[in-house]
Amino acid sequence: MQKQKKMNCHVLVVDCEEDSRRFMAKIIGSLVQEVSQVADAEGCLQAVRQLQPDIVVLNVGVGLIRSLIKVIGESSVSCRTLAVVSFWDEADEVAGADGVLAKPIMKKDLLGLLKQLQPGQ
Repeated sequence: MQKQKKMNCHVLVVDCEEDSRRFMAKIIGSLVQEVSQVADAEGCLQAVRQLQPDIVVLNVGVGLIRSLIKVIGESSVSCRTLAVVSFWDEADEVAGADGVLAKPIMKKDLLGLLKQLQPGQ
């Protein structure tokens, strides 16, 4: 079986639940060249400024996701946002996100969205 080539991008995973964050980072790390992790909104904003990721995966609750999307969008850093929601009916509530995934997350769906959101696409 041929090993899949990793995408040339940096993804920041934001999730307040450690196990979930580590799991998501591990999956994404098998798909992209660089992954960083933070646990909260403050860490997210610092990491966006310092690391300038290409994609930020937000799994921190709909209200906080909306706020982070707004702040990231107003920053001078050019990155795309992927919101992870618990239910598809919450997708409208994170309308500013560049991509939305509902749980349970399938690896193929995550890969497809990361490909769409990577730089140059």
